Amino acid sequence: MHVEFKLPSGAGGQAAHYSCTVLRRELQRWSDLYGFHYDVQVTYYRLAVRFQEDSAITMFALCWPMTGIRWEILED
Repeated sequence: MHVEFKLPSGAGGQAAHYSCTVLRRELQRWSDLYGFHYDVQVTYYRLAVRFQEDSAITMFALCWPMTGIRWEILED
């Protein structure tokens, strides 16, 4: 399972790049706070976050502070 963020399209990819930068910074902040390790993969306006521990997805769903950005939990 992984968490997937939908990045905005348009503006020649600048909106997606900016959103990706903000998400990476907030993911690092979240990881430092709760101690979960993760890997990020960006493909075609999607940012996938795969956690090394299964319990991290539950903690992420409960504690992710950026509620204005659409995300979903998907099966691999």
